[in-house]
Amino acid sequence: MLTTPQKPCVVFVSSLSHRKCGIAKFTRDLLNSANSLFGEKVDFKRVVVFNEKEKNDPTPKNFIYKIDKNHKASYGRCAKFLNKNNQVKLISIQHEFGLFGGAYGNYILSFLKEIKKPVVLTLHTVIPKPDKAYFSLVKKMGARSEEIVAMTKRSKKILIKEYFLPQNKIKIIPHGIPSFHYEDNNQIKKNLGLEKELLVFTHGFLSRNKGIEYVIEALPGVIKRYPRLLYLLAGRTHPNVIIQEGESYRSFLLNKIKYLGIRKNVKFINRFITTRELVDYLKASDIYISTSLDPQQAVSGTFAYALGSGRPIISTAFAHSKEELKKCGGFLVKPRKPEEYGKALINLLNDKKLRKKVGMGCYFKTRNMIWDNVALSYGRLFARFVQGAEKVLVLPPIKLSHLFRMTDSFGLLQFAKFVKPLKRSGYTVDDNARALIICGEYYKKRRDEKILNYIKTYLNLLEYSFDRATGRFRNYINYDRSFNEKRNIRESYEDPTSRALYALSATAANPILPQKIRDKASNIFKASLNKPLKFTFNRSIANYLISLCYYLASSGKKEIEKEIALYADILCSRCEKRSSVDWIWFEDALTYSNGVIPEALFLAYRSTGRPKYLKVAVETTDFLLKHSFKKGVCIPIGQKFWFRKGKKRSYHDQQPEEVASLVQLLKTSYSITRKAEYKKLIAESYSWFLGNNTLKQVIYDFKTGGCYDGVGEKEVNLNQGAESTLSYLAARLAVSRKLFNLAGLK
Repeated sequence: MLTTPQKPCVVFVSSLSHRKCGIAKFTRDLLNSANSLFGEKVDFKRVVVFNEKEKNDPTPKNFIYKIDKNHKASYGRCAKFLNKNNQVKLISIQHEFGLFGGAYGNYILSFLKEIKKPVVLTLHTVIPKPDKAYFSLVKKMGARSEEIVAMTKRSKKILIKEYFLPQNKIKIIPHGIPSFHYEDNNQIKKNLGLEKELLVFTHGFLSRNKGIEYVIEALPGVIKRYPRLLYLLAGRTHPNVIIQEGESYRSFLLNKIKYLGIRKNVKFINRFITTRELVDYLKASDIYISTSLDPQQAVSGTFAYALGSGRPIISTAFAHSKEELKKCGGFLVKPRKPEEYGKALINLLNDKKLRKKVGMGCYFKTRNMIWDNVALSYGRLFARFVQGAEKVLVLPPIKLSHLFRMTDSFGLLQFAKFVKPLKRSGYTVDDNARALIICGEYYKKRRDEKILNYIKTYLNLLEYSFDRATGRFRNYINYDRSFNEKRNIRESYEDPTSRALYALSATAANPILPQKIRDKASNIFKASLNKPLKFTFNRSIANYLISLCYYLASSGKKEIEKEIALYADILCSRCEKRSSVDWIWFEDALTYSNGVIPEALFLAYRSTGRPKYLKVAVETTDFLLKHSFKKGVCIPIGQKFWFRKGKKRSYHDQQPEEVASLVQLLKTSYSITRKAEYKKLIAESYSWFLGNNTLKQVIYDFKTGGCYDGVGEKEVNLNQGAESTLSYLAARLAVSRKLFNLAGLK
């Protein structure tokens, strides 16, 4: 009997998942994202460290062992247990000194002494100028780990210069943050009943090293100018503080608030708030204040979350804040200086535009920190040690939710601001034609009846834009349904018309669709075909050729072969004229949507059997691929200045449209030639959307089903417009699970 092979397993050593602490939350969030990206190929399990009070607490479903924090022998027993488990390939230790037993948490060395599996050590705290005990402990942990993860550049520098750990062993992976979209705070304030307030927010455990009192002392002068100010403090007193001194610090703060006469302007949420609540309060805030009194604090999870919320930040100058706010903007203040808090608050409250500018600066600079990107970085690190699991990315389910969000009763809107559709951008035939193709392909796979309504919507828009007198399609339609005649006259009809014909012929040839829809698409296609259309642009010719190939396949009309041959010959002739020894292409530049041109020739060969078309298609495909991949990473031609013959190519402003055209070209070329290299590159090009790109960031938004608008030199364009989302969906529909098993992390 066949048995399912066990997946390789990565084991995280951390605290109990329900514990109200940063390490537990970090591990839980990282595991959730890792499972979404790699869970089909890799198991993720947990070893949990518990104290005496927690010994009877429930354990997470994915735990495989419990370490008794204060019993040294328990650490060694755990290591021996893991050594015997052949499924376990790697150990990830989430380290905080207080998590483990012994002096400074040195019982973890008993685990490291016994463990035979490779270890990746994540240091959540890095202490500068260490005493002998700290130095010795970190040095020994580092020596027994294959890789060390630091969360900031400063932490890495300290580990190298002060602990003498080898530089090549240390990788920087930032603290993760939730993926939520930038938006104004007006609506969420209303939801929380805070619409009348100027909301200043601080979150985290209360303890004396937080320095909340210095913010409170700054408030009376600010409130005189802004009486609607509300300072909201969310978080209970730290459990260790409760043990040592009860609620004396909270009482001290309350007495100070009463003495200063600002009780109406300061409120406490005295409990551990959920991530969802935290996100809501962050997004509702006008200003976030981070108050740590520890100048050496290496990482603050609450500070990281605030950075990612898109709100302006005032922070004391501690290690993490100094590093990040240099990149993001924001206000650094000295600890224990109420006057500096007051000045920063007034500067921001005086200027709404400044608040927005600083907040957006923080938001844009932290997209590499969202959990999917952090999990991707850990996945790359883990794949080096998990033998046989190098190909670990998970193929996401096909999700049309953002496409539907961008579609109203008339058609698909063109642009979005982040995820919000921009009505003023109107509609284009280009986008709605692509949407018609995509929904038709999706319907083949799912037979979801509600998709038919969207197919009808996109088809109706094409019919609306069709000029029966000329056979052309008017591309630009305003939101009020009027045509943008200036743009339609100024720009060529060729691209929108050829793409509309492609969509119509594909719809008419789709045997799964209801006959009424197919007939309508066929009638519009034939009405256009009967007019004396002429295509001169290469991409327009390519889309037109593809439409003719669909039409020939569905109608069987042999006279269409002559039209296919006419335009295929034009492309071949242009390639011959433009090509040289080191340049085999149809033009003097690789520009946008390049893959569609050789793809059209592959399909022309399939339709006519003429070897010339296959020869040119293969040669130009190989030329394009040579310049689109490097060491297993897809690097599509950048749109900044393209790639002109004899010049340097552009690597920046990479667009999803170009990647989608590569995926579709490779799938078509593989189906005809069966070349193994094409098959391999289908998976590698699609994985561009999942982080196999120059920025090593996820471009597909798992949460919305949308796709970001492009990859720049240093950051991702976070808008999720129609073209980008359609390009992603076209690529995703072209990739099967079997094909995607060839994709991996580079």
